[in-house]
Amino acid sequence: MTRPIRFRIPEKLPPEVLSTFRDLIRKTEETGREHTASLCVDEQGHLFIGEVKEGTEAEGWTDYPPSCRVGVNVGLFHTHPNALLFWSGGDALEKILRNEINPNYRFNCLGSPGQSYILCHVLLKKTDAETARSLSKRYLDEWNEIGIHELENPTYSEVLKDILYRLDTGEIVREHTLEREEAIEQIIRKAHKALILDFLLGSEEFRAYEVAHMSDEEFERWKRREERNIKETIEYVVNKPLKEQLCDMMKEIFGIPNSKCYFIIDSEFDPGEIAKTIIKEIQTLREKLRKERRESLKIPAT
Repeated sequence: MTRPIRFRIPEKLPPEVLSTFRDLIRKTEETGREHTASLCVDEQGHLFIGEVKEGTEAEGWTDYPPSCRVGVNVGLFHTHPNALLFWSGGDALEKILRNEINPNYRFNCLGSPGQSYILCHVLLKKTDAETARSLSKRYLDEWNEIGIHELENPTYSEVLKDILYRLDTGEIVREHTLEREEAIEQIIRKAHKALILDFLLGSEEFRAYEVAHMSDEEFERWKRREERNIKETIEYVVNKPLKEQLCDMMKEIFGIPNSKCYFIIDSEFDPGEIAKTIIKEIQTLREKLRKERRESLKIPAT
């Protein structure tokens, strides 16, 4: 068993730690893959980065026990693609279960492209075997009942407390301040838009093939019609369940009532803007396909 150490949650992230966080967020934006970094503390209580790894589009990890040059492992930083700055059920469970083995494992952070903050969680109390078994069962029960693609955050807020840091300066965002309220609102709105795009995007390459043969005039007509269709799909099919899903998670993470979360989203929600984003992606792919086709038909110089 790892011996407990004294570690004070930092008021400001150390420069080298913040630099690594930014770098891994950038790599996630470029690759679409999650990235991880072990969080370590030396004998003087200073936080530093240990092992760094690239994961997959849906999972990130480090070896256990994670590699730390000196000192002990106190947690993990990892990234989520597409501005999805919230924990998955698996993320929360992993924090709790690792603490049963390593009592120092209690400070975990998350970053995501398009967001201006780092979200961290502190484990409020040591995980005993009974708590670990209970939360594991809850997680597995929800997984089996709801299905792997619809699993939401289990209720772990009784043992995890959130902390926000500014991505630009690494400074902590104080509780009960206007800045924190505005930060949470920004996180919610960006995550809501990202969830909708994540739900709707995926077939744009196939759709680009479908419209690549159209003349520019035909494509303009198709764009106007398709934009209306996407906007209506967002308004009447996609928005409500994803909004409810997100607000349930925000309630768990930040303690935001669902009614307030709905208001935050609805006050600036613009399905037309999201529809335009999707159409723009299809148009970009269409132009790329048409360019490749033109170049393939060129007769080589003799």
